[in-house]
Amino acid sequence: MQEIRRAETLAEAHAKSYNYLRVGLIGAALLIGVSVAIEANVQDCFKGSISAYYHTPVRAMFVGGLIAAGFGLIVLRGKPDIEDTLLNLAGMMAPIVAVVPASEDGLCSGVVPAGDERFTQAQEAAISNNIQALFWVGVAALVVGAVLGLRARAKGTPWRPGPVAVGGLVAAGAILAVTFGTYRFANDVFLDNAHFTAAVVMFVLLGLTSLVNGREHDKIVRSVPYRRIYSTTAVFMLVGGALIVAIGWGDDRMILVLEIYEMALFVFYWSVQTKENWGRDARTALLVELPTTGREVAAAGADADDRAEELV
Repeated sequence: MQEIRRAETLAEAHAKSYNYLRVGLIGAALLIGVSVAIEANVQDCFKGSISAYYHTPVRAMFVGGLIAAGFGLIVLRGKPDIEDTLLNLAGMMAPIVAVVPASEDGLCSGVVPAGDERFTQAQEAAISNNIQALFWVGVAALVVGAVLGLRARAKGTPWRPGPVAVGGLVAAGAILAVTFGTYRFANDVFLDNAHFTAAVVMFVLLGLTSLVNGREHDKIVRSVPYRRIYSTTAVFMLVGGALIVAIGWGDDRMILVLEIYEMALFVFYWSVQTKENWGRDARTALLVELPTTGREVAAAGADADDRAEELV
């Protein structure tokens, strides 16, 4: 019984870590939003996009918040596999949005680089350093993931990644290759398009995540109202975003409105999902199948850590 209690405690600790990490992602988004609001109040003016605040005192919060959110989306395990894959790919986009800034738009007394330069020399040096760092760490992450999977299989643990998981790994590798390849061999194209492309892909992936939770929702454990909330949020993110672009095209601050709209909806979706999952911790799941005989108790103690890990 002592081993079972230890397993329960470990599972509860894992569940709390999972819950707090989800809350931390909400905090990262709010950090960017509050920082932008403070700067807008100081300047008594809004820039054309949240991304343009990279060129203001908001920069540290913008870059730090996006990178933290990106890593959080990657390390969180989504259910089912398709949600996990979408979160991973969206998480890969976030650091690119952070380290390859949008150009200064000149609004709110912004200083636009002289001549035809898109970025200053110092900014281009920072982009070069950061993209290379992201590439090599990304490659290392893929290698480590493959090694861990092979080790699990060698120990007798079934390792049969489904087509969605395999597709996600292929897509992740393709993102790394295309990002670094474009940066290295078509630098001007990369600087002109990387930020916007990564931002659009990230928001689309996050919208699809909400849609997946509405359509692939576990109908046994989860309730119908939650499925409807996720589906409706996805529709608002995708359709509403398209309408904002269609109606506001050409307006200096259309992108700002679009980014605030999409971020607010994702924070809402993420908050609802966090609330839904908060009470269903790993300890509860573990207790559903508690062993009843002495032999089963001994077996449960032997693999308690593995079971708790799988449950969260």
